[in-house]
Amino acid sequence: MKGAEHSSELSPSNNGRNQWGNHAEFFLTSVGLAVGLGNIWRFPYVCYENGGGTFLIPYFLALFLLGLPLFYLEMALGQYAGSSCTVIFRRLSPGLMGLGYGMLFINIIQNLYYTVIMAWALIYMFEGWRSELPWTRCNPEFGTINCYSKPEAQLCNENQTFWNFSCTDQNIFCANFDLGSSQLNTSCLNITSGEDLAFTAVSKRVTPSEEFFKIFILGITDLGVENTWEHYGDPQWKIIGALALSWTIIALGLAKGVSSYGKLSYFITIFPYVVLTTFLVYVSQEEGFYDGIHYFITPNWNKLLETSVWVEAITQIFFSLGVAIGCQLLLSSYNDFNANCHRDAWLISMCNSATSIFSGFIVFGTLGMLAHDQGVEVPDVVSQGTGLAFQAYPAAVTIMNAPQVFSFMFFLMVCLLAMSTVSASWAAVVAALLDEVPVLRKYETQVYFFSCFLGFLGGVSCCFPSVWMGVMYASRDKRWIYGCPEYLNGFLLFVGQSLILFFLSQFSSFSTWIDYQIVQKDMSTQSTYRFWVGS
Repeated sequence: MKGAEHSSELSPSNNGRNQWGNHAEFFLTSVGLAVGLGNIWRFPYVCYENGGGTFLIPYFLALFLLGLPLFYLEMALGQYAGSSCTVIFRRLSPGLMGLGYGMLFINIIQNLYYTVIMAWALIYMFEGWRSELPWTRCNPEFGTINCYSKPEAQLCNENQTFWNFSCTDQNIFCANFDLGSSQLNTSCLNITSGEDLAFTAVSKRVTPSEEFFKIFILGITDLGVENTWEHYGDPQWKIIGALALSWTIIALGLAKGVSSYGKLSYFITIFPYVVLTTFLVYVSQEEGFYDGIHYFITPNWNKLLETSVWVEAITQIFFSLGVAIGCQLLLSSYNDFNANCHRDAWLISMCNSATSIFSGFIVFGTLGMLAHDQGVEVPDVVSQGTGLAFQAYPAAVTIMNAPQVFSFMFFLMVCLLAMSTVSASWAAVVAALLDEVPVLRKYETQVYFFSCFLGFLGGVSCCFPSVWMGVMYASRDKRWIYGCPEYLNGFLLFVGQSLILFFLSQFSSFSTWIDYQIVQKDMSTQSTYRFWVGS
């Protein structure tokens, strides 16, 4: 396409803007943006909860009918316009200028807590190099009397149970709860009703990994007691220190914008796959692995009749691909104008979904191994979000050979997954500023460092025990405001693909019904559209 052949207001003006060193940098950075923490800690659980193998039907339908077209549309729009989201939407229509700023606001809020997750992982990385992982056994320095450690419990005799950091005689344990002794070695006697109560019913057992995360890391002094605005909690200085390190790493990676981060993407994007493959090879040889896989893929066809399952599939696709928040628009804007974005959209989307399924086998295989070791059923150890990454997985690592090595690899992977998301989305924020104020481009490095410092200050608010954050966002119908004929004419000149007609038809019919279903569920649960960082 000749430069004179496109005179649309959307045509690119790349004066002073960076470009990718090569197309592989763009591809790997886009894959890193799409493949994030949600692929590891949310998709496996959502798949398991919503029909197992049958969940893949609505999942792939959502991918092909909604996710992939919108992903392609954003990629093509960014590459065609060669600008950040604020400039692009202002050119589409002056009335849409606020939409671009709304996208930036979402990225800012998202990064405030994503870097905190990265900080947690950094603490685990450093703590994990002790001679024994600190979440292997109950620790009286920060633990509670209800902590239950299997390695320590195995040292108790048949008339004892592990409680209050030691092997406690059954009679003493039951007497502490005003209960009598039972003839069974695993229960107490309710004197009033004559009923035998299992030890687990008398005292809720808490794992060392849960206490380490919630008490040592987060500083929640009383498990089960939620902090409020009136009791905000004390600042957790170790998290603040790790947060400062996280933002420093982000700033160094983005010092020269995409020209520097693109080089790092080779390691940041590829290494998580090395870790996942290593875990798969290890856990596949352990007992319980296939039990976990069975729970993950066993189909439940009745789930297909539930609207909530389809909504969950759509939600997973939208947030996993990172559409409608301006990040992919920006990454594509640094592309060569004639790059094959149609091919890239397909490959990146497929990599994203394949990684989610691949992670599901690893996660549930590991949980199956953990359940076998603890002598419980797989559903008893199934978790998602932070519960999976910072409680279940650390517990599983303790029963592996060379646990320090596996702990380091896992939490380094968590750091890299968080970093790949933060770097791409923070670059979108800074690039928008540079596009709005071009004179700042000659101070690009200083702008990145100062913006990261501001991000650190904002993230400090998340370093208190009472803070759990999430954001809600939905975006649609931008195609009609710019004007459908102009929109199609520009893109048909640009990509020469009849697939644009597919975008038009599906976004004006099927997506309207989907949006209605999502809004209905969001009103009833107040939790459908959110970035999943909590358990």
